[in-house]
Amino acid sequence: MSKISISLLVALLLVSAELIAKESGAQAVRISVARSFSETGLLKSLIQHFQIKNPQVKFEIHSFGSLAALEYVRNSDVDLVISHYPNEEIRLLAEDYISTRTQLMFSKYAVFG
Repeated sequence: MSKISISLLVALLLVSAELIAKESGAQAVRISVARSFSETGLLKSLIQHFQIKNPQVKFEIHSFGSLAALEYVRNSDVDLVISHYPNEEIRLLAEDYISTRTQLMFSKYAVFG
């Protein structure tokens, strides 16, 4: 992942978390995240960095496969979702389950042999 992509991801997470915490008065920002992204450790690192300056903002992280992570959005069980299933993300946006969609990552596959 490039430095620019990581910077954008950090900015998005930090701004979103702060806004969610202020608007909802919630005890924690609930994030549903695709397991493949969660396992990179980047999200944990970003949250730790964010909490240095914002110790009052707590996080609940729920890690699932992309479709299950998106199902939590449909049930209004999370404030933020990080997924990589564009078709379902676009459908949830069209159905007003989510208000904004920002592409942070994509999958590429290669076959060797």
